[in-house]
Formats: sequence, C-alpha cells, structure tokens
Amino acid sequence: MGSPASASQDRERLSRQNIVATLRLRIKALEEKNRELTTLLELAYGKLALAREKNASIWSGFLNDSLERSAELLVAG
Repeated sequence: MGSPASASQDRERLSRQNIVATLRLRIKALEEKNRELTTLLELAYGKLALAREKNASIWSGFLNDSLERSAELLVAG
C-alpha cells in the first residue's frame, strides 16, 4: 500500500486531470457556439447588404422619377 503522501498526490493529479478534461469540454462547446454565432452573423450581414441594395435601388428610382418630372415641368413651363 502506498504512503499517505503518495495517495494525496494521486488525488491531486486526478483532480487536475478532471479539471483539464472539464475545461477541454467547455472549450469545445464554446468553439461550437462561436461557429454557430459566426454563421448567424454572416447571414445577418448578407440580409443587411441585400436590404441596403434594395433601398438604394428604390431611392435611385425615386430620384430619377423626380428629376424627370422636374425636367418635364421646366420644358413645359
């Protein structure tokens, strides 16, 4: 049978191993969550870019219509 000091060292070693294993699992879970959030962020940026393009197109059409009407009024006037 081992000495009490040896048994204490074994318990400490096992405790450290358990802590390391727990931290590795936590890191793995956080990395997975990070990948999910990165994907969601990329999708959100894509949607924002599409909305911006659509709004720019609508605004551009509105300005063109307004300029054409103004030009018609100037020519008619």
